[in-house]
Amino acid sequence: MHTYKSNSLKIQFLLELSFLMVLSCFGQHPAPKEKTREIDSVKQLLFDTNSSLVKVEHMITLGELYLNGKTTSSKDMESAFRYADEILNLGKQTGNFETQIKGSILHAKVLQVRGQYDDATSLLYEKIEIAVRNQSDKSTALLHKALGELFRDRGFNTGEVCNLYESEIHLNNSINYGKNVLGVNKFVEASLGLASILFYTYDNEKAVKILLDIVNQYEENIELDSFLLAKTYTNLAMNYRKLDLNEKASSFAKKALEANEHPSNTYLAYKILGQVSEKQNNLIAARNYYRKALNQIEEVDIHKVYNLLERLGNTSLELKDYSTSIKYYKRAIENSKLFPKAYGALSIPSQYGLSQAYYRNGQLSQSKKITHQIIVFLSGNDDNFEHRKYREVLRDAHLLMSQLHEEEKNYKTSLTYHKQFARIQKEIEHHRDSVYNLEKLKTIEELELAFETEKKDKEISMLKVNSTLQDEKNKQQGNFAIGLALGSIFLLTLLFIVLKALNLKQVAHKTIKEKYEENKLLMGEIHHRVKNNLQIIISLLNAQINSAKGDKELQVALKESQTKIKSMAIIHQSLYNSQTYTKVKVNNYFAELLNQVSQTFETENKSIQFETNVENKEINMSMAVPVGLIVNELVTNSYKYAFNQSLKSNRIIVNFNSTEKPDTYKLVVLDNGIGLPDDFDIEKLTSFGMQLVRGLVDQLHGTISIIKSQGTGYEIFIKEPEAA
Repeated sequence: MHTYKSNSLKIQFLLELSFLMVLSCFGQHPAPKEKTREIDSVKQLLFDTNSSLVKVEHMITLGELYLNGKTTSSKDMESAFRYADEILNLGKQTGNFETQIKGSILHAKVLQVRGQYDDATSLLYEKIEIAVRNQSDKSTALLHKALGELFRDRGFNTGEVCNLYESEIHLNNSINYGKNVLGVNKFVEASLGLASILFYTYDNEKAVKILLDIVNQYEENIELDSFLLAKTYTNLAMNYRKLDLNEKASSFAKKALEANEHPSNTYLAYKILGQVSEKQNNLIAARNYYRKALNQIEEVDIHKVYNLLERLGNTSLELKDYSTSIKYYKRAIENSKLFPKAYGALSIPSQYGLSQAYYRNGQLSQSKKITHQIIVFLSGNDDNFEHRKYREVLRDAHLLMSQLHEEEKNYKTSLTYHKQFARIQKEIEHHRDSVYNLEKLKTIEELELAFETEKKDKEISMLKVNSTLQDEKNKQQGNFAIGLALGSIFLLTLLFIVLKALNLKQVAHKTIKEKYEENKLLMGEIHHRVKNNLQIIISLLNAQINSAKGDKELQVALKESQTKIKSMAIIHQSLYNSQTYTKVKVNNYFAELLNQVSQTFETENKSIQFETNVENKEINMSMAVPVGLIVNELVTNSYKYAFNQSLKSNRIIVNFNSTEKPDTYKLVVLDNGIGLPDDFDIEKLTSFGMQLVRGLVDQLHGTISIIKSQGTGYEIFIKEPEAA
């Protein structure tokens, strides 16, 4: 029984991650009838108002209602698209830039629902550039929020984690731009979106900090929608549960139940209370909470029912309520058919639970049939995803099948399945720790040798008994032969053990060496390919620069983008050449970086000398990339703005050295140009470049300050992240 429970907990985590490919845990999907009622209600509000601004908000609500729900028909998407066009036209008629942006965001959402992610992404990026040029922080914040939600949706639906990290960047930008200009509810929505990404990328402590900030700032704010407050509580409960802080998880789940009664929140709160109770081994309470969660969500979103049914089956099985557990497992298996692509793998835990319930309920033939189906499905090529993911289930299915055949007194078949169980167990242990596995095999071999020695000792004892029957003349000769035999056996046994140990050690060493060489080759190939791909992007940008000769502003923007990409390409080339693949020599890297910036921006009228004091030290790639982008941006700014023709000697100083604090470095970029105005404040800059610098400094847990001497300078203290 305990074997099943440990497997269930491990597989539950894998299922949570797999579910991202078919649904988002943070969405709310109204049932068709409820959706129709909401649409009719908002249409009436739209008809009754004369305010253009209020009309825009109602049309956005209608568009989003058409796009949300269990299913979205082509007719629904057409209706949403029509409202997006109306919002755009209204914005153009009134000259309201923010209204036009809202229309574009709704357009992008329609494209997103259609699965046209690239088109939606291009549209939003285009509008962000316009919003930044217009210095509209609110529009920029809304666009970054939409882009973050788009990448999050794309990541959940494709299973590509890189989209989740992209989403995190844009939601962070939305929060930074919108801190003082977005309304309470929009700002909290963006913060919740960021917290949801951090939850699924396992940065739970950071997610908790964001969510607690919402609670501390807005818990008593009457403008905050109660649904969003309850959602904040449930998100806190989820993160505390992941951090194994069960008392806090339980406390916030109960607060969510008090704050708002929307099914998508109450369902999640009851589910978390059930998980906490199950963790505390209070199975009766856990089952009651899971039942309440099921009642909340079953009529609203059938897609979230499967997991609850499986948990109800597990708790009923642990409570030895076998007939009830059978009912829940059957419903879970039926519900998993809603996900045709994932059905086979998704239903495996419930199928195994059902086979256990049948077995313990004495229904051996039913248990045998299902267990056989599990073995057939999971057996096959080791490269098969389900085969690897549910390896422990396959192992335990063989053990259960062995027990079933033993019950039928079919001992030969039972032994065959038990051998398969032992074989898979060895494979699992090998994957966990191959060196440990070799040591374990060595111990088994030594035990086998001890057994054989004991067996031979018994044979020798028999010889001794027989020798007493011989004449006294042959006694000495017999004893000598026995002694010789014992000595030979002992020496042979010792020699065999030593040779076996040496052989196992050689095998382990060879395995580790092969794995190291394979990983080394793979890392080199990755860096080489990344560098080549970045080089392709640089070449494409170069073509764009050449074709934009009539637009100097565009050429400069493209060149700046090109230098940023070159700074990253240099890193991957350095890593590839270094053969270490994880660290770069910072002095060589800075030399190449400054050389490529000067080649890009230096002209006959603007020749600049570099003075560098860069420590001869290796730094991790996780630090080299942001530091390179920071230096690239600050040196580029000096080229563009610091010098004029009146200055005879143009000079840029770049220093990078370690400090007394461990893993902490000081970066100085200083020019002798025209300097900055007295009222210059780096915190108030809205340019993309300086925002990038500040963001990268924050990423490295650092600080940046202005050096106001002759020219312009920046003093930056940063900390090297731990190597991944």
